[in-house]
Amino acid sequence: GTPYYVRVSAHTAMSYGRRTLTTPEFELPANTQPGKNTPVRLVSSTRTSIELEWDYPTQNGGTPVIGFELWMDDWSGGNSRIVFDGTDQPDVTSFTVSTATSLGVESGRQYQFMVRAINYCSPSDPTLACYG
Repeated sequence: GTPYYVRVSAHTAMSYGRRTLTTPEFELPANTQPGKNTPVRLVSSTRTSIELEWDYPTQNGGTPVIGFELWMDDWSGGNSRIVFDGTDQPDVTSFTVSTATSLGVESGRQYQFMVRAINYCSPSDPTLACYG
């Protein structure tokens, strides 16, 4: 998402031409991975579930965000696993992890969560997903 400005001028053996701004004046790079998401927020927790929510990243990489992945890890780290694959569900920005799921939570333990935004980032392959 950084705008890039370009000035153009012609050059001949005699001299340089008048510099002019391009039209449009700037372009944002397109078809890159989405930016980092804001931290996952705890909505509520019980002995059997943890409800979480998150926001869209501030940078979408030039193409629309098509969904999110939610990852869970025990507090010590190094054992991340995906608990929600929201590919092609861009409006889903919350999820509840519970003891009823196969990757459920255990009462009395601490967990950390991370979310990654997903977009289709390749102009030559519209099915290639990129992750923020």
